[in-house]
Order: sequence, then structure tokens, then C-alpha cells
Amino acid sequence: MIVLKGDIVRTKSGAVGEVKEISGVAREFIKLTINGVKSPPMFASEVTEIIERPNAERHKQKKWASSPRERG
Repeated sequence: MIVLKGDIVRTKSGAVGEVKEISGVAREFIKLTINGVKSPPMFASEVTEIIERPNAERHKQKKWASSPRERG
């Protein structure tokens, strides 16, 4: 499962928190914030479900205007 920064996830232990940091190459480590407290690093494989993902609309790149009228 692909986990992104900002996702609200549930772990195997039942904890629910927001992903604040992701690191690692071969094995991904994540750090969660659970009730305002940072958790120790854990493997991304500990995540059982993604409860909520930030809206993709915020992360889309701006579309460049193709004509001077659109640049307005």
C-alpha cells in the first residue's frame, strides 16, 4: 500500500494518526502524529488502512494559459 504524507491511517495495533514523515528506500519508515504526540518510526507495512487522504485538487499543478486572453 502506498502511504503519502498527510494521510490519516490506521495501524495494525489499532492506532489512528496522521503521517507526518516518510523515509527509507527499500523499507519505508513513517512517523505518525497520534493525538498531538509523535510516534516512534514504524514500517509502512504496519498500516492496515488509509482512512482519509488529502484532496488531490490542492496538489495539482497550475495549468498554463495558452493564449494572452487567458493570461488576463
